[in-house]
Amino acid sequence: MAKKTKKIINSVLSELMKAKTIKEVLKDHDLTFKTWSNWCIADAELMNQYHQVKLSALDLELAELEEELSQAIAKSRIKGESDMPFINSVKLKMTHLHWKLSRLNPKTYSNQSSLALKNADNEPLTIKWQS
Repeated sequence: MAKKTKKIINSVLSELMKAKTIKEVLKDHDLTFKTWSNWCIADAELMNQYHQVKLSALDLELAELEEELSQAIAKSRIKGESDMPFINSVKLKMTHLHWKLSRLNPKTYSNQSSLALKNADNEPLTIKWQS
């Protein structure tokens, strides 16, 4: 098992910020996922940093895909022909990234449109009209 050092942790987090997968980064640092998970479980601050880095990396990846999609659409307008398989693959990946983001940060990225109101006793809020 690799020794947990600030240098290794900063390097892993820095590489994850570049939208690399955890699998790639841990392999480059000769770490197992079990070791990384144990470090995160034992250190709440590291777990929080890891979570924030994942959100930022997914946000970066989503922004890059949005640019790629915009460029493909603009290119198809200029040429008068569209590369629909490419455009659809970018849209599919964007949908998948949005789903991942909605799991990591539902308040910001969720598609949930329902609202549940509760009173001070954590019971559903009931409104009654008097006649």
